[in-house]
Amino acid sequence: MQKIIQILTRKIMAVQPYLREPKIYVSVVVILLLGGGVWKAELSSPVELKALAPHSETPTPAPAPAHELEVSPVPSNIYEVKKWVAVGNYGAALDLAISEGSTFPPPWDEWIKNQLPHLYAGAAWIKIKLGNCQEAMPLLLEGVALKETVELSKGLAVCYFKEKNLIDGEAYFLSYLARNPDDVEFKRLFSELLQSHGRYKDALAMVEGVSDPGAEQRAQELSRRLDLEMVHEHEGAFKISYEAGIETDLDLFAREVLDDALNEYSQNYGLTPPDHPIEVELYLSNDFSSLNPKAPQWAEGIYDSRMKIPLPKPPFTAEHRELFRVVLRHELLHALVAERTDHRRLPSWFEEGVAQYASCIGQRCQGFQFEPTPGQFLSEDILSKEFISLSSLDARRAYRQSYYLIKMLVKTKGIEGLRQVLAKLAKDTSITPDAILAPTALTWAELYAQSKEAWAARQVLGSE
Repeated sequence: MQKIIQILTRKIMAVQPYLREPKIYVSVVVILLLGGGVWKAELSSPVELKALAPHSETPTPAPAPAHELEVSPVPSNIYEVKKWVAVGNYGAALDLAISEGSTFPPPWDEWIKNQLPHLYAGAAWIKIKLGNCQEAMPLLLEGVALKETVELSKGLAVCYFKEKNLIDGEAYFLSYLARNPDDVEFKRLFSELLQSHGRYKDALAMVEGVSDPGAEQRAQELSRRLDLEMVHEHEGAFKISYEAGIETDLDLFAREVLDDALNEYSQNYGLTPPDHPIEVELYLSNDFSSLNPKAPQWAEGIYDSRMKIPLPKPPFTAEHRELFRVVLRHELLHALVAERTDHRRLPSWFEEGVAQYASCIGQRCQGFQFEPTPGQFLSEDILSKEFISLSSLDARRAYRQSYYLIKMLVKTKGIEGLRQVLAKLAKDTSITPDAILAPTALTWAELYAQSKEAWAARQVLGSE
């Protein structure tokens, strides 16, 4: 039975990513003249960042299998445990092994005890692959209290990473990597966690010299990062780091904007902050480009599990502050949605449209106005794909049409419809367009058709 458990556990860990695909949101501010006013919007698109998305391409080696007992007859409850394991229901197998523990006759009682750590691991990894570390953690801790296996150590490291908990997670990262020193993606994961806690030298050491393009790029970025003088401030829901040379009051300005936006998003849309702080990094423009090579020169901000924003050298004008405010609000919306959905990739039209709608402030929110040549409505495929792959013209249009789609959703179903959609998002819910819109009883085909027809008629949507 142990061999079966090990094989199925490896399949779970190898086939299903144990950390959801994270996203980089590459943003540029486009000046759009709407109704005589100036509206600044961010042109954004998610980009895969494999450094944060380990997939267990090389399955974790399982412990050496125990010899199957040649004892006859085999108790019926042992057969039941094996039956559940054979169909991949580790939870049922574990429950049965625990509840029937006192009834297993020798030598099966000792044999089943030896299987318990692997059953705990299998049950926990089912939860992890669904993004549910909250339920996986008790199983992992119960299992490791019996015996620390590779699968249990890896599971605990992953869940502590998601909590950004280095204090409890470091030992399990080190334990796993001691037995799997060639797991490059896990080294990058550990490096990310070390960086979140300000241990840049340790983060660099974890990936330095590793023969892997992603690790090499991360090592170069960390090396450049160490050359900068950064100031770190952690208070409330945010951990803000800013480069020396940036006006010091911008830290207070950013915190005020973020705190206000967080309260607004919580009250209006039910988007609450995670248990760990949201990381915000502010850089001078030149350093931002060298530290974030995936971000194009026109980027006004990115989110890749951290909010990263370039700022011009002083003096920082009133116009700069308003632009900064919009970028902070926009990237915060991405951060909150990413945390709620376990960093899974949602359709671009939805994420970018909602980010624009929620972050819109003041005169910019009075209504959607068409440009002189707005172009045709883009296809469903283009609006769902990564905008970074589009031409600058199509990307601009995709960004505006994403906003138009959300405006149409609110016009059709009211602001309560959007609230219901966001409230339904979770780490283990389906994220297909129809599943996202399900709370409104509106299908993606219907929303797309309504929006396309209204766009062709140049229907101006108001400030719903």
